[in-house]
Amino acid sequence: MDEDLYVQKLIAHYLKQHSLSNTLRAFEIEVNRKFNTESIDESLTVLVKDYLKFRGLENSAEEPDAKSSNASNATLPIRASTARNATSSINSAFTVEQQRLISEKHISIGRWTVGTPEKSAEIDLFDKTLVIFSKVDHVTLDGGVKTVGLFSTSSRSICIYDLEKQQVLVKEEGLAGRSPVKAMACIPGTGYVLICSMNGNLSISTVQKDANTGRYGISLTGESIDLHRKLITAVNYHSFEFGAGYFCSLGWDCRLVVCKVANERSDPHLQVIGRITLPTQGTCVAVLADEELKLPIILVGRVDSSLIHVFTVDRQNEKNDVESIVELAKLSLNDSEFSSHVFHPMAIAESSSGLVSIATNHTPYLRIVTFALPSIREMLEANLGMAFDVDRKDMLNDLHKLAQKQTEGKLDPGVPIIRNIIVSNFNAMTPQDKFSTPVLMPRPAGRNGIWIVGNDGLIRGFDLSNGKVTETIQAHKGRIKTVSAGVLTDRDQKELIVSCGAVDREIFCWNS
Repeated sequence: MDEDLYVQKLIAHYLKQHSLSNTLRAFEIEVNRKFNTESIDESLTVLVKDYLKFRGLENSAEEPDAKSSNASNATLPIRASTARNATSSINSAFTVEQQRLISEKHISIGRWTVGTPEKSAEIDLFDKTLVIFSKVDHVTLDGGVKTVGLFSTSSRSICIYDLEKQQVLVKEEGLAGRSPVKAMACIPGTGYVLICSMNGNLSISTVQKDANTGRYGISLTGESIDLHRKLITAVNYHSFEFGAGYFCSLGWDCRLVVCKVANERSDPHLQVIGRITLPTQGTCVAVLADEELKLPIILVGRVDSSLIHVFTVDRQNEKNDVESIVELAKLSLNDSEFSSHVFHPMAIAESSSGLVSIATNHTPYLRIVTFALPSIREMLEANLGMAFDVDRKDMLNDLHKLAQKQTEGKLDPGVPIIRNIIVSNFNAMTPQDKFSTPVLMPRPAGRNGIWIVGNDGLIRGFDLSNGKVTETIQAHKGRIKTVSAGVLTDRDQKELIVSCGAVDREIFCWNS
């Protein structure tokens, strides 16, 4: 621990001891560091008292001779805190191999950005009905963008709630038929909302204001498609262009389905571009973006495998009107070279640009494995067995050739397994059992760290730079059913968390 950090901890300890909570919060934000004052063995008050006593003795003592001065200096105690030669946090938190990877790839892992969201409101929507899905999103209505909460319940009700004005915009029951809604997502820049029912049907709805009553309503556009034959287990949607994107889902039928949400006509439409059968049931899916090619990178985890399957989209002609999915590689989350079934991933979150964090099924505490995500270029090089320096068009041609070699609907056993990408492997100290469904939430742009949701009703802020829980939000009494994070508005970028309890059936809104 360096001198500045130790001084800051002493100041934070002093502020906490004197109940100066607002000053302490402002101090932590100013230095961008969360302090654990429990580990302080000497308070600032004690140190100052010792110093004043020493100065008093020094002033009252007679001028000693050189010999007595040397003798008195020799008997002065040396404080352990000042003599301590602590190593840096990067050396203590990461293994030698991880440090080498961080150095070689010039990876920057920012310290947790201080700013704990505080409870701003309790949302009473469904009279204690179990909320099975929630999401912070943005919908365009009346020419403006509204920050909304999307909710669905076990009783087949859905609600769109204005988080800024704290009022209900839309509340509807049975819109998806007899099945509860598994997931919802707003199509950016529009008033359209994707609705995915638990039985595997994806449809598009539109939110409009009634000219007579001035109230908002929601109705189906008639555009729908069946994704799975059985229940859906995990979904993820990512928008890449104005009003367009990719909706990926995993089901009990052990399939990955990729559906393009296109907005080439006046109304958006759905098109399934690929179905892949997995050896075991999928557990988690995430859709990210490749910065160079502007193509989706689809990450899929499944039961009984510590490998992450990586897919992307092959656009087969210049018009981009014919697309299919192609498997690029498998990413190893296991440090062992020959084992792939010790654990499996349960949740995926992009923790920062180029870094992806995985929550595992370890018990009694989940682990957070963070790895450096290879680009599509790097994964194509791994397939070809050589490095190449080509432009975007040539890479797309190589991608198309790889897609032609693969069997439609099946995994490719020939794709490479990419290892030595693990940046960190931390015990998150978040309790779970074999029935748990952990949740990872990335923070808004400009804020470092991730949020972890466990079985005990707590939302933990995890610092990826040192592997420690830095913030703790006491959200609910008992397990949390669903939770989502985002920003209140693009203007002020206030961090926002909406959490729904499984036991207490309460909905809370937190913002910083």
